[in-house]
Amino acid sequence: MSGHKIRIGIIGGGSSGAAACKACLEEGFEPLVFEKSSYTGGLWRYHDEDIDGVASVAKSTIINTSKEMSAYSDFPPPAEFPNYMHNTKMVKYFDLYGETFAYEKYVKLRHDVIGLEQNGDYESTGRWKLTAKDNNNEGKVTDYVFDGVMICTGHHVQPQVPTFKDQHLFNGQIVHTHSYKRPDPYVDKRVVVVGVGNSGGDAAVELSSVSDKVYLSTRRGTWISNRVGPSGQPSDTSYIRRHTNLLFKYLPYSTICSMLESGANKRIDHEKYQLKPKHRILSQHVFVNDALPNRILSGTVVVKGDINRFTHNGVIFE
Repeated sequence: MSGHKIRIGIIGGGSSGAAACKACLEEGFEPLVFEKSSYTGGLWRYHDEDIDGVASVAKSTIINTSKEMSAYSDFPPPAEFPNYMHNTKMVKYFDLYGETFAYEKYVKLRHDVIGLEQNGDYESTGRWKLTAKDNNNEGKVTDYVFDGVMICTGHHVQPQVPTFKDQHLFNGQIVHTHSYKRPDPYVDKRVVVVGVGNSGGDAAVELSSVSDKVYLSTRRGTWISNRVGPSGQPSDTSYIRRHTNLLFKYLPYSTICSMLESGANKRIDHEKYQLKPKHRILSQHVFVNDALPNRILSGTVVVKGDINRFTHNGVIFE
């Protein structure tokens, strides 16, 4: 392949797509990014519209990891940006990152990838054929051939929606947090939030300030972490250090979990709050929320178990 310019197709123009593009350029490759929407920044660029197949955060969403821990290694966020960045600051950061290497000139906006398969000469070249629909040009379909393809679409594009017994009988509204933007439609309403992932926790907290009552339903519970650490410093920069890395290296997994769970229970007795899970604290994605314990303690969020079934105007909990 002497003298051949390696062409790389990148699907998705968000934060991962930008980093992939820059890495390709540094290796002397020729990248081309396909972005379904009309903008870069991916998940973090807020929009009011609920668009199928396009991820978005809520209007109030703030990142769960500090900027120190979330930064691109070769491009730290501006010093004046807060430690935990609002989604508008996240997008500004990605835009600044992209400006350093003229990212947008490598991006085909409003190009929907509709096919990806091994090219006809794949056995001898390893090349791939990518088919994209250009929504800027009346949906014109074009084939592109690449030496490699990087998938950078993220995992928040399609909502995962559970189903419950008699759910079809319910006369109220059922919405996934993928479609949740603002709390306004839920003023003075009674709401059940199903699941204590980070999105569910954020929604429950925000809704509890405007809704008549918020119930937080969880099958398995969760361990709660927090943004604010010792002396008001970001918790992840306080705890994730070289000496803690040594502990992870030499101590048994169960011992580390017990230490972390003991610290978590000093802040919040998870059993009394009906949130204590069966899994160990490091066995699942960390749930970060400083405000939820306050809402539970104040009675504006009520923790419940799993939903047994729906009725016409409510639910029956386990």
